[in-house]
Amino acid sequence: MRCPLVNTQASEQSESLNSMKITELPMARRNVTNILRLSTGVDVGGGSLRINGLGKSGTGVTVNGTDANSNPSEGRALQQYGGRNYMDVMSIEAVDEVQVMRGIMKAENGGVVSGTVNLISKQGTNEFHGSVFENYRSHVFNARNPFQTNYNSDGSQIAKNREVFNQFGGSLGGPIKQNRLFFFATYEGYREYASRRVTGTVPTPELRTTILNALPFQEIRMLMDTIPEPTLLLDEHRGRTEAVGSRERRENHVIARGDYRVTDTSNLSFTYTRNRPFGLDPRYNLNGANDREYKYVQDRYNLQFTKTGVTWVSETRFGSNYADMERLDNIFTLVDPDREETIDWQNRIPRFRLRNVGGTLTLGSGEVWLMEGTTTTFDQKFTLNRGSHTIKFGGRVVNYGGARTNPENPLYEFLNIEEMQANRINSAVISFGSNGPHTSRMYEVGGFLQDDWRVHDRLTLNLGLRYDFYSNNTVEPTGKIDVTNKNLELPPGADFTNFAFGARRPRSMPIDHDGWVNLGPRIGFAYRLDDEGSTVVRGGVGIMFAAQVPAILRQSVAGPEIPFRVRYSAIEANRLGIMYPFTNEEIVPIAQHDIEQSGNDLVFSLITPDLQNPYTINYQFNIQRQLTSNLMWEIGYVGTRGVKFPMHRRFNLPDRQTGIRPNPTLIPGGYFVDMGESVINHSLQTSLRKRFSRNLSFDFHYTWGKTLAFTGGDVGVYYGTDAENSIQDFFDLSIERGPPDFDTAHRAVGDLIYELPKFRDSNALVRGVLGGWQVSGIYSGTTGRPEDRIDQGCSQSWVCRADYIGGNIHAPPGTTFGSPRVGSHQDIQFLNPGAFARVEEVRGIAQRPGNVGVGRIRGLGQWNVDFSLSKSFSLTESSRLQVRADMFNALNHVNLRSLNGNVENRDFGTLDAAGPMRQMQMAVRITF
Repeated sequence: MRCPLVNTQASEQSESLNSMKITELPMARRNVTNILRLSTGVDVGGGSLRINGLGKSGTGVTVNGTDANSNPSEGRALQQYGGRNYMDVMSIEAVDEVQVMRGIMKAENGGVVSGTVNLISKQGTNEFHGSVFENYRSHVFNARNPFQTNYNSDGSQIAKNREVFNQFGGSLGGPIKQNRLFFFATYEGYREYASRRVTGTVPTPELRTTILNALPFQEIRMLMDTIPEPTLLLDEHRGRTEAVGSRERRENHVIARGDYRVTDTSNLSFTYTRNRPFGLDPRYNLNGANDREYKYVQDRYNLQFTKTGVTWVSETRFGSNYADMERLDNIFTLVDPDREETIDWQNRIPRFRLRNVGGTLTLGSGEVWLMEGTTTTFDQKFTLNRGSHTIKFGGRVVNYGGARTNPENPLYEFLNIEEMQANRINSAVISFGSNGPHTSRMYEVGGFLQDDWRVHDRLTLNLGLRYDFYSNNTVEPTGKIDVTNKNLELPPGADFTNFAFGARRPRSMPIDHDGWVNLGPRIGFAYRLDDEGSTVVRGGVGIMFAAQVPAILRQSVAGPEIPFRVRYSAIEANRLGIMYPFTNEEIVPIAQHDIEQSGNDLVFSLITPDLQNPYTINYQFNIQRQLTSNLMWEIGYVGTRGVKFPMHRRFNLPDRQTGIRPNPTLIPGGYFVDMGESVINHSLQTSLRKRFSRNLSFDFHYTWGKTLAFTGGDVGVYYGTDAENSIQDFFDLSIERGPPDFDTAHRAVGDLIYELPKFRDSNALVRGVLGGWQVSGIYSGTTGRPEDRIDQGCSQSWVCRADYIGGNIHAPPGTTFGSPRVGSHQDIQFLNPGAFARVEEVRGIAQRPGNVGVGRIRGLGQWNVDFSLSKSFSLTESSRLQVRADMFNALNHVNLRSLNGNVENRDFGTLDAAGPMRQMQMAVRITF
């Protein structure tokens, strides 16, 4: 007998995606993240989930119940930082089920503010079973991108950009000892070598000559030797270069699981996951001079023991999750040829920025990013059945460790050509990194008690209470430099108008944590309206706390005097005699001498000492109705309010008129972090689901929603997450309230799997030709997302948005920009440049905030259809061969994107790129 589609016992939102959907629906490069979009209230992007209107750092990731976050150092994500891996978390060959839990989650779920994705891995049985597979992609099957140059000037066709992608592997599971000991193992690898379009803004030959004459240094010549000439002129000073670069991706991925049936009522299992992705991204620089490399290492271990009694169950879990990333821009290997490097990474040639040349020109950005993070978790849960009560209680301990450094080559900005010729700096950004090796540690301890109380046959109450304690983050140096998590006191009654901070806080207590207040009640109900259990009304409210994302607290780690980064204003840079091409190493003694002589304090980010942990209030009400034995419909309201989320704001910036800081003795490089961010989301969510029967399954999900926030609605740090740092005025947040960048008013997604008749009663020829075919597909569509960063460029760390001065915001449909490039489409003029204007500036700083409000402008809607056609052959009684072709963006729809939002640029308001066009993936898979 099949289980009912409607759950009459639980109030939480949950979605279980079975192995059929995982293996049979079209998924680009077999990445499990692609299937997570098949639900309401869920948005997939950037290798993470945004659940019920919150940013992606609010979602936890687990495998078999223990932490499996791919980025434990910096945030929470399925995808590794930078996203250059094609398999998130684990190979789908090893995934048995994917669970998405959100909304009014039970008290046993902690450490997140929006939801959790739990992947359950496959295990061995008493019979041997396994698979072998190969996926193949090639440019031969792909459609051309409309913005790629397709023809030479003589009319001859240019070959498509090359792509060769092979994905291969297999799995094997079975008994080691019948009825007692089992194993399951998976290997999956991929190799990709592809060409891709690369573009960049570069100087015209005339401006190049002017730069070289104005700055007659070997460093600027080394930099200019990497810069190609423009292929499309934008104005008299700048052009766009377009070329083809080589992209590379590869990985060897291993998963191994063992299960030991200790007794008839207890089981022990162990799972190991190994990831080693590599990625190489091309840039527009000549001869790969600034290509970017990613090297990842991740190892996860999971151990769980389950013991079952007559009326009780005990679950014990231990997990370890280690991740490491090395990211390098090749231009960062260029060093000052006349100076020996005595401090690691601090003698690299500077980058260059020039403003007011028809826009802004930036050349030579480079950095190295080294980061590693570890989580160790221990969970213990007990379940007791007592009549009408199912009582569950337990707790968990989590330890977070990790370190990071991110030195960059220094950035020198000139306000215009005349000041460049005088080598007069308008601003300087010097990124030293963390200045020394170190380790850091923070931990959490949580406990819960919950009761699923069957009040009577129709009503179940889900009652729970969870408490979590979150520690401080402490840093210990492992080298010669006394690296610490530097933070300053915030004196009582401090006047923020002059940013008068106090003394340094103790290194072991950068903030005062607030463990005692982290009590999260969960109250829900499920009420069955009829005797058959086909209609259920459910709802409730719950509060969920989460630990600070480690990077929130680790971002200020640095040496005792020299911070992670310093941003010198025009007045400060010229007072200190800083000029192009000083390296980081040359800046160190200048900064130290200034500290000694003036008493100035250099800091990166400062964190309010009373920083508390973020939490959400979740509430919902919905109705589920089982229409037939295999068809279910659901509709409901879901609301989320996020409170005390971290907010990042530039602080103590140079005055808009005088250029002098309110507190001249404090020179910051980063942000002031407090609890000022709040977010609210309201949504209507509805689904129609048909499980597989009579050769057909399908789902359709629709979400209407609206999210409002100040800085992105995320609990993450300002980089790599949805959290933003785009506050125009530190003291006026009212103009920043609006929808975050990921907000969509309407979102629809549907999937379908249909097996054609097998013609079992026909002859062998008919069965072989017509039988065994299957079609499947996914449709997804959204309305446009906010394009609210209509800016004018800015100097000295300010955020400067432009003014809307009236008229039609959008250009007339069909308007193009510039001269057509040979054999390719023109850029599309999306916004009307005449409707916007720059705010008056003094030395690159707007004299007031711009009036283009957050969310006033939205981009174009996007939609896509993925389609798969497969045929299965029976090889033996227990083995099957499947041959399939997957098409992504099967209808070759052009989804325009990449808005140029800087009003200083001549091509302001244009769209110059499109999402992926039709791509095909061929696959063969044998299962036995």
